[in-house]
Amino acid sequence: MVQTRREKKTEETGTLWLAVMREVLWGSGVAAAVTLLALLACALLVSNGTIGEEMMDRLVLATEGIYVRADDS
Repeated sequence: MVQTRREKKTEETGTLWLAVMREVLWGSGVAAAVTLLALLACALLVSNGTIGEEMMDRLVLATEGIYVRADDS
């Protein structure tokens, strides 16, 4: 079966769209994983008494900033 030019263009566009969406999802997943690990580290530092509880707010904001920057790139 011979494909027309229009069918090929539609197929190429769909393939490109899927590739871009896969990369976006992968990047978001990595950013979420890094954020969760950073929050876990913050919780462990607070529970061990290494840092005070009053510092937790600052650490959470810094961790969210990491997620936002990683998701923007």
